[in-house]
Amino acid sequence: ASAAEVIREVAANSATFEQRTKFSKQKYIKQYTVLEASLTELCHFYFDTNPSKIIGLRHDYLSCMLHRLCLAPGQQLLALDHALGLPTAGALLRVGNQGKVFRLLEAGAAADKALREADLPPALLSCLVDVNIHHLMEVFQERQEGTANATAPKGPPEGPPEGPPGGPREGPPGGPPKEAKPSEGAPEGLPKEEGPLGPPGGPPNEAGPPRGAPDSGGPPEGAPKAARPPEGPPGGPPRGPPESPQEKSERMQQQQQQRLRAEAAKVFEAIKAGGGLDGFVAAVSPYKVKRQKNETSFSPNELLNKLLFNAILLAHNFLKPGGRVVLFTQAFELAANVHSAFCASREFVHANLEELLLREMQASLF
Repeated sequence: ASAAEVIREVAANSATFEQRTKFSKQKYIKQYTVLEASLTELCHFYFDTNPSKIIGLRHDYLSCMLHRLCLAPGQQLLALDHALGLPTAGALLRVGNQGKVFRLLEAGAAADKALREADLPPALLSCLVDVNIHHLMEVFQERQEGTANATAPKGPPEGPPEGPPGGPREGPPGGPPKEAKPSEGAPEGLPKEEGPLGPPGGPPNEAGPPRGAPDSGGPPEGAPKAARPPEGPPGGPPRGPPESPQEKSERMQQQQQQRLRAEAAKVFEAIKAGGGLDGFVAAVSPYKVKRQKNETSFSPNELLNKLLFNAILLAHNFLKPGGRVVLFTQAFELAANVHSAFCASREFVHANLEELLLREMQASLF
C-alpha cells in the first residue's frame, strides 16, 4: 500500500477526524510517519512490540547471519525459520529470481507473517519452495537405502541349481507311452460309443453342436428373454454405505500425506538437479517447535534437538564444497552442542560460536 492509502486508513479509523478543523487534521496526520516495509524496519517493529515472536532476532543479528552465508544470485539455500520468515526473506533478496530457497516445514503452514509484510515481488516469492521435513527425511532415507542395496555385493544363489528351462521331462521322446489314468476314456467294462464326428479315438468335437441342432449362442426361439438388471444412478453404482466423518477425515489425511510425500520427492530431485545446496540457515527456538502426534512425551528442548539434527543431516548431505551453515538460537546448550559436533567433524572448517549482545547464540560454519 502507498503512503497516501495508509494515511487514509488511519484517518478513517479515527472517530473524531471528520469533526476536526483543517489545521487540526493536518496536525493529526503529521503525527504518523510512513516507512517502507524493509527487513530492518520489520525487525525494529517486532523487537520493540513482541520480541518473542521473532525469537529475539534483532536487525543487526539478521545482517550478521546473511553476511556469514555469503549468498549470491542464483544459489540454492535450505532454511529452517522460526522468526516469522525474516531470515527467509533476507535469503530471497540475495539469491534473486534465479535462485531457490527450500523452506523446511514441520507441520501445516509456516508462520511467515513478517515475510508477507515485507511485500516482496511475486517473481521473488515464486523462488520459495516449501517442503515437509519429515517427508523429505523419509525420501532421503529411502534413496540412501536403495543406493546401499544396489551397491552391495551379491552372494551365490541359495539352494540347488535350477534345471533346464521348461522343467523336468517325463521321459525320453522314444520311451514307453504313458499309462492312461483311470479318469481318461470310458470306464472299464462299458462299450465306448462313437462321438458325433468320429470314433472314440478321434479328436474331440470342437466344431460346435451336431448338425441340425439349434445354435447354442443364445436362447431358443420363443423362450422368454432374461430381464436386464435396472441401471444405477447416473453417477455409477453405489459404493456401499456412506463413510462416517471419522473415515472421511482419515481418507483426507491419507491423501494429504501422499501429496506431501510427492512434493518432498520433487524437492529432493530439484536439489540434486541444481548440484546441491550452497548454504543452510536456521533461526530456531524450543518454544516454536510443532509437536507431532507421536512426540507427546518429549520436552521442548528434546524436540528442538531432534528437529535440528534432521535438518543438519539433510543439509550436510546436500551441501556443495564450500557451502556454509549458520544457526541462530537463544538456547545456549544447543548452540554449544552443535558447535562441538562441527569442531569434531573433519568435513567442516572455521566453526565459530559467537555470543551476541543480548546473549543470543549464533554458530557459523564454513
